[in-house]
Amino acid sequence: MTEVNWWANLLQGSVGSAISLIGLFAVFYLTRRHENRRDQKLQLLESHRRIDEQVRSEIASVIESSYSLRVYDEGSDAHARALAHSLMMLSVRAVERYPNAADWARTKSIDVLDALAPGNDPRALIWESAYITGRLSQWISKGLQDSMFPKPEQEQKSRASRDEEVEELFLAARKELERRNLTSTFENMRTVFHALLEEGPDSPNSQES
Repeated sequence: MTEVNWWANLLQGSVGSAISLIGLFAVFYLTRRHENRRDQKLQLLESHRRIDEQVRSEIASVIESSYSLRVYDEGSDAHARALAHSLMMLSVRAVERYPNAADWARTKSIDVLDALAPGNDPRALIWESAYITGRLSQWISKGLQDSMFPKPEQEQKSRASRDEEVEELFLAARKELERRNLTSTFENMRTVFHALLEEGPDSPNSQES
């Protein structure tokens, strides 16, 4: 073997080794990148699962506080403040994954406290409580879709429609009180609102004369 052939064989071997080494590094790098992406996805899924569990727990707390507010007369202020606190905690838990729902919960917490102001109609607090429970129950049944809660500017557009619903419900409640020959006490209003919210203001029972 000539010196030229010897160097040529050595060079080919070196090149082959270098290519093999580069291939090994490429495979290692791609494998690590795949594993890192997989781990990140698993961590994200675990984070979402943990947040969803916390959100559902806070929703249960809100519904419990709302139910207590509508059922018990004594300590109604305390029950309302507990409901406002539960809503604020829901907002804190949901903000990372459900920002629209978090904004809604924070707004509802303020609305509940505003309803406690002296001179406000106590029926407004009952309606707000029932409305909050209904929306959150629907949110759970729909799989926690954040799009169910509109952004603030969209909420303003829908507020007028909701106010019409409130006015319609109050009108139906007044008619129901008259039909039952009841006075407008807190207890009677609560009983009538329960009936209307369960049956709907257009139900046959609420329209009987």
